[in-house]
This record gives sequence, C-alpha cells and structure tokens, in this order.
Amino acid sequence: MDYALARRILENERLPAVIVDLEAFDRNTAHAARILKEQGFGQTLRLATKSIRVPDLIRRALSSDPVFQGLMCYAAEEAAFLAHQGFDDILVAYPTVQPSDLAVLKELFLAGIRIRLVVDSLAGIEAVSRGMGPLPSPFPLVLDVDMSYRRAGGRVHLGVRRSPLRSPEEVIALYDGIRAFGNVQVDGLMGYEAQVAGLGDRNPFKKFINPVARLVRKRSVGDIGRRRKELSDLLAERGIPLTLFNGGGTGSLNISVGEPWLTELTAGSGFLC
Repeated sequence: MDYALARRILENERLPAVIVDLEAFDRNTAHAARILKEQGFGQTLRLATKSIRVPDLIRRALSSDPVFQGLMCYAAEEAAFLAHQGFDDILVAYPTVQPSDLAVLKELFLAGIRIRLVVDSLAGIEAVSRGMGPLPSPFPLVLDVDMSYRRAGGRVHLGVRRSPLRSPEEVIALYDGIRAFGNVQVDGLMGYEAQVAGLGDRNPFKKFINPVARLVRKRSVGDIGRRRKELSDLLAERGIPLTLFNGGGTGSLNISVGEPWLTELTAGSGFLC
C-alpha cells in the first residue's frame, strides 16, 4: 500500500473514509482475545468506539469471539446512534450533565437498551437524577476512579486528571451519597490507567522521551493493581455488589488481565494498529 494506490482506492469515495486491511484487523482481534483467554479469569473485553469508528468493524470484532462484549462510548448521542444500529450493552465513559444528553440516555434505558453512564461527583449524580425523573427501575451508574500516579500529596501527578475520586474512602462516601436518590444506583467502577494504557514507550518519533515513558509505566503498574484491589476488597467487605469493574486499555491489556478483581477490560486502537 502506497499513497498512489490509496488515492486510487478512495478516488470516488465520500470522505472521511478509512482503508482497513481486514486480515490484519482479524489478527489483531484474535490477539486481543487470546490475551484474555490465556489468563483464564473469565474477563470480557469492551470495545472502545472512539477508536473504532466504523459500525461494520465493531460488528466484525464482536462476532469474532464471545470474549468481546459491549461497547464503551464517548458521548450520549454516539450511544444512541449505535443503539439504533442494533448494538447493546453500552457504557458512556465520560460524565455528562447536559439535559439533552440525559434525555437521550433515558430514552435508551426505557427502550430496554443496556446503558450505563460514568459519574465522578455528587453534583453530577444530582444532575443525572434530576434529568432522569421518574423511572420504573434505577438507572445504572459507574463510578470513575482516578488511577493517576500521585506522590507528595498530589504535587507529583503523572497521568490524566480523569476524576476527583482518588481513594477508596472517597468512593465509599460517594456511594453512600447516591442512596439519597431513588432513580439511580451504582452498578460498577471504572479505573482507567491512562499513563500506562495510552503512553507509548517505543515511539520512533520521540526516542528521547521513550525512557521517561518506560519509567512512568513501570512505576505506575504496581500502584494501579494495588489500588484497584483495595477498592474491590473494601466494597466486598461492605457487601456492595458490583456487576462491572472496568480497567485496562490497548497499551496495558497484557498487564491488567492479571487482576482477577477486574470483570472486564477495554481496548480500541489495538484493533487497527
């Protein structure tokens, strides 16, 4: 494949478009499935649709192996689009308090679509509860726990700032706060280790940064596993049931798969490269 051939292939196609080597896609899909099945903890893999933007490719991956179950979406409108394409079991992984978004999610929920929304604050939960209004059963929420590598009281912070929830105690406090709302309930946790999963350490265009990236990844791995286990143990001690504990990404599948307390992992870009 070179530029001239790609240009000829796309000559009469509406843009944006993507050219995909389906044999390579299938090899990547099989490789991801093998990582989970060889570990033997029974985890499933949720597809990140912000990386795989083509419904036919999503279907191709989901149908290739039972280990692939569910989608992780970026936004409520995207979830609605995919639901109308026939997909189910959708996790909207970024909090929203927009009334229009909540109306979309409520409509999907009432239509019988398995839909969950990630939240990270009591104010956000209040907004979701208000936007949902009366429901026949509680709308399921997933608490987003920040997995950044922090030291010196937060003065050292390696990773993205995904959530203000950083300790098991903060998670428990928010869980207790949710009990005041009858139309929403906690259904799971998400702890995404961006500084491992999304940080490449063999980038040919950033050779001087690669050693630093390797150090960040190495320091973070043990810390993340310990913290996620603490969360799982504490919730189990308090009798708090979770149907979902999501972690991992393309760059950390082979690491996160070793945590039996995670019920599912996520990957997206690894299917295409």
